Amino acid sequence: MDVTRRDFFRLSASAAAGTAVGGLAGLGVDLSPAVARAQALRIKDAKAVPSVCPYCAVGCGTLVHTVEGTIVNIEGDPKSPVSEGTL
Repeated sequence: MDVTRRDFFRLSASAAAGTAVGGLAGLGVDLSPAVARAQALRIKDAKAVPSVCPYCAVGCGTLVHTVEGTIVNIEGDPKSPVSEGTL
């Protein structure tokens, strides 16, 4: 079996992530309340303006939240077909 350096790193990262998630599940940690709370803590009265990330040639979609013309938050746009909400 010929394992490249890239395959080794990919397998190592997958194993580490699986161990971390499995460890949390084994402890009985349920993250769904935290996710629901985060959705409830959206920035109040902020206007979301769609934009594009300028830092590389990919052009990921972003949502820029502003309050009275001041940027208060920038996050990935989940409706973007390019990045699907990730940055």
